[in-house]
Amino acid sequence: MPGREPEKKNRYYSPKVTWLLVILVGIAIIVVGLMFLSDEHYTLSQKSATVDSLQTAAPESANLNVEIPEAPHFDEKKDLTKWWPFEDALKEVNGFDRFAMIFFRSPDCAPCDSMQYMVFDQPQIQDAFKFKFLPVKISSDSKQVITYQGRKITESGMAGLFNIPGYPTLLFYDGRTEKFILTYPGYINADKLTRIFEYLKTRMFENSSMTLQRYLSEEE
Repeated sequence: MPGREPEKKNRYYSPKVTWLLVILVGIAIIVVGLMFLSDEHYTLSQKSATVDSLQTAAPESANLNVEIPEAPHFDEKKDLTKWWPFEDALKEVNGFDRFAMIFFRSPDCAPCDSMQYMVFDQPQIQDAFKFKFLPVKISSDSKQVITYQGRKITESGMAGLFNIPGYPTLLFYDGRTEKFILTYPGYINADKLTRIFEYLKTRMFENSSMTLQRYLSEEE
């Protein structure tokens, strides 16, 4: 009897095997997506932790005895401060024993106007701006785009990024460590701002027991 021809193998997968492969590929895509989201969440958590670790002083405006001088009328306002762009100020102080001072303000804010046109215009503050502290102004209504840590964000979104509690608020950046180190919410007069500058210049913030609040209270 003639021998039987060997059975030809099917070169294609059966429908069950095909569906199994599709399911496995789908699971792999989902796992990769979850890993990506997990990494992104971890990165954002790290940023939040950095922001939350900032030393925050009690706001000056909490003291009911503080008098906030009225800023000049709009047509009389003259801003003497040379404001730096956010990215340029950080690059300028990085690697040096210098600081950037970020001033968060909003329109129609009387304490903000008083600080910008009366406190910052004082000679001792202007001298500090020229040599040790680079001033940056961030307005809550500005759509100007800023690049920070590879992210593009408008000025109006910066307050949320740094957990700014209200206006006005000062945020200080240390060029030596390249980190944000201190926030001071509320109106502040020129004398107290000068003492804050001294606290930062002498790097007392590196002493965990000498908080800004304690330093200011001892000076009073």
